[in-house]
Order: sequence, then structure tokens, then C-alpha cells
Amino acid sequence: MKYGGNPKRPGTSPKKTVNAKEAITVLVLYFVLAFLFLFFFILYMAVLLSSLNVRGLKNNVKRKAMFLFCKEIKANILFLQETHSGKEEETFWKHQWGDSILYSHGTTHSAGVMILFNKFAGRVIDHKSDGMGHWIMVLVEVCEQKIILINVYGYNNRSLNRNMMSNLSKLIANWSNTYGSTQVITGGDFNLAPNSWLDRQPQRGKQPEHDSIICDFCTTTNMIDYWRMTNPNTKKYTWFSPSNKNVCSRLDYWLVSQTVSSYVTKLLDNWRPITLLCNDYKLLAL
Repeated sequence: MKYGGNPKRPGTSPKKTVNAKEAITVLVLYFVLAFLFLFFFILYMAVLLSSLNVRGLKNNVKRKAMFLFCKEIKANILFLQETHSGKEEETFWKHQWGDSILYSHGTTHSAGVMILFNKFAGRVIDHKSDGMGHWIMVLVEVCEQKIILINVYGYNNRSLNRNMMSNLSKLIANWSNTYGSTQVITGGDFNLAPNSWLDRQPQRGKQPEHDSIICDFCTTTNMIDYWRMTNPNTKKYTWFSPSNKNVCSRLDYWLVSQTVSSYVTKLLDNWRPITLLCNDYKLLAL
């Protein structure tokens, strides 16, 4: 007697059902692991930047408190303005911070900018500063992407501010050509309100006007005021007069190139540091 194939035996169907369940379990596990890998890969690539005018760090107690605060917000790169740092303090301040710091020194009572790194997964390729404590720029590489970062502390003089921003425009163009990077992030305390009505209280002029220095800089470098782009009519301020809280301006902001704007996931502008540290500026986080 011939058979067309192997006879079905009892228990065959249940065995196939078990194998199907195992295959589904393995498939689900695969997708879970793939999701976790993607999540941690994105987390690894994410870089948090923060900026704050600290109004001087000469005081040891204040500096320790500020460094502790900067650690707690878990930013990878921090722009600090008005640090009042000097060459003689570099080693000690770096030891206190516990990670890398780039400086542009001002005087003991004015200016000074610093870029602090905190568990930064990328690497620094190049850096440059004005040597007067008003700007420092650094080229970093993160996941094979080169990004130009610029920390700015503006002058209280429009002519000096115009010269500074014009000089930075040329330096950005030079680095873009040298290193092939069009990704630029500029942040800090510019001492310039971008819009005379939206960014000042009380407003100035009979009609709203954009600041020509910032407009020229953004046009030349193809950068945008990211917060204003995403909040076109909102009024929020980063500086408040110590003597009159009704006088305030948005002097601190992020200017980012068009190529960077699509990668920004969130811009926080309402973090306020401990009142002891500085009570008339707000912290910015990108």
C-alpha cells in the first residue's frame, strides 16, 4: 500500500502551534531590542546646550553654587557670560568644574565668556576667541557632524556690537569653507533686543522695528532667531531691571543656521537659577 506522504500523527498540529508562538515571541523581542537600541542611540546623539549670564564668578561660594547648578541641569555644553575670569584662575576653575572649559577672559569686573563641557560625547576640533571676553567660538564634532558653536556677550555700545557681529560673520564663513560645516549655533547675551516692540517692555518707537545689527548678522550667515520663529507673537523676556521689574528685554537668545533648526527638539526659556546666583537673567536651554 502506497502513501502520498507521511501520515499525520497525533500531536502534529499542536507542535506547529507552539512553533508559531515561539516565532511571534522572538519577533516581538527583536522589535523591542531594536526600539531600545534606537532610543539609546538617539539619546547618545542628543546634545543639550544652555546659556546664562552669571554676573561674575569671582566669589568662591557663588562659583561653586553655579557649577553645581550647571551640573544639575545636565547640559552637555554651557555658555556662560560675564564670568570676570582671568588667566590665573583657569586651572583652579577647571579643577572645580571637573571637565573641560574654554575661556575668553575679560577683566575682574566686566565681560568674560566661558564654554563648559559636561560629559560631552563629541570632540573639539578647533576654537578661537577675541581675547577680550566678548566671544568664543568652537568647532565640535558629534556623530560625524561638524557644528560651529559661538558664545557671545554683547557690548553696551552699538558700534562695537556691529563690528563684533560683522567680524563673527567673516569667521563663520572662513570656518565653513575650511571645515565644510554649515551648521552653526550662536547663543548668549547679545545686549540687543531683536524687536523694539515684541522684545522690550516698555516698547520703543511708534512702530515695531527689527534690530539692524541682528538682522544683518542673520542675513549674512543664514541664521534664524529660533525662539521667535516658533513663537512669532509671544512676549517673554530674559533680562529684568534690578530697580524696576516693569523694565525688561529679551537680550538672550539662540541664533541657529537653517541646517540646524530641523534638529532642534525643544527650546526652554523659563528655567531660572537660584536667586542667590543671579537674579536678573534667565537661563536658556536648547
